[in-house]
Amino acid sequence: MADKKERRTHERIKRQFVVTYKVKNKEGKREVSQIKDISEGGMFFTTSEDFLPGTILEVELKTPISVMGINLEAKVIESKLVVDGLIYNTRVSFVELDVSSRELLKETVDFFVRKTKGEGWK
Repeated sequence: MADKKERRTHERIKRQFVVTYKVKNKEGKREVSQIKDISEGGMFFTTSEDFLPGTILEVELKTPISVMGINLEAKVIESKLVVDGLIYNTRVSFVELDVSSRELLKETVDFFVRKTKGEGWK
């Protein structure tokens, strides 16, 4: 079996933060889910629909680091069926983050990376 080359450029943490999302510029309510893992570059979470690659989502991430949610814009890389017509595993990459959102995301990921390694808040 061939070795898979690691393509990630950011360290990923496995945490189950609450996330709300909707397709950008599309009317409708925001869906609620939990992430499975996240990095400064993107995240993996479950969605209630199958999104085409390239679809842009408006995402709000709730973490214990920030009282306010972190607003992110994400581009779908892929959605894979888990439960027919009900649950999809969706991978996204973050795009066009403002400075504040980028800093909060980095602070959140860094905190949990350090916590995993047994280090404290720096």
